[in-house]
Amino acid sequence: MLSDLHDLYRERERKGFDTAQVCLNGHVINSTYVAFPEFNKAFCNKCGKATITTCQNCQAPIQGEYHDSLGFGFQPPSRCHACGAMYPWTSGRRDAALELVDELTLSSAEKEELKQSIQDLIEDGPRTRLAIVKFNKLVSKGGEWAFRDFKDSLVDVLSESTHKALFLH
Repeated sequence: MLSDLHDLYRERERKGFDTAQVCLNGHVINSTYVAFPEFNKAFCNKCGKATITTCQNCQAPIQGEYHDSLGFGFQPPSRCHACGAMYPWTSGRRDAALELVDELTLSSAEKEELKQSIQDLIEDGPRTRLAIVKFNKLVSKGGEWAFRDFKDSLVDVLSESTHKALFLH
């Protein structure tokens, strides 16, 4: 059956990226929306949320599988490749992490510093290394549950290098 799918895919192959279909919570429904429309769904079978194929900000297609790949580990992008806006699953995870900060026993100033660090971690820019230090310092005050819960909230919205620096040490 896999070879049949592979042959079908090669028949439909084009250059470039296909479009991905992802639910609003970030579950991948179909990373080859155009090439394999028979796998498309209006709603997610994991969480029941509606699915999208375009950026809700600029309407650009969500980048799916590259047509030369046979990737089975497709992860939805965090941001739109055309306008840079966060996809709903990215902003939802960010918002959950920011709300989690309020559950920690920290001063108001520490909570604001941790929230800014989370923003800097997600941005993955020049302040990321500093944000890692601040994040680790402040989250450690919340105990092991806090570290685990932040990891669960942020794992899919951080760059690979930031994720490794934070959680695989």
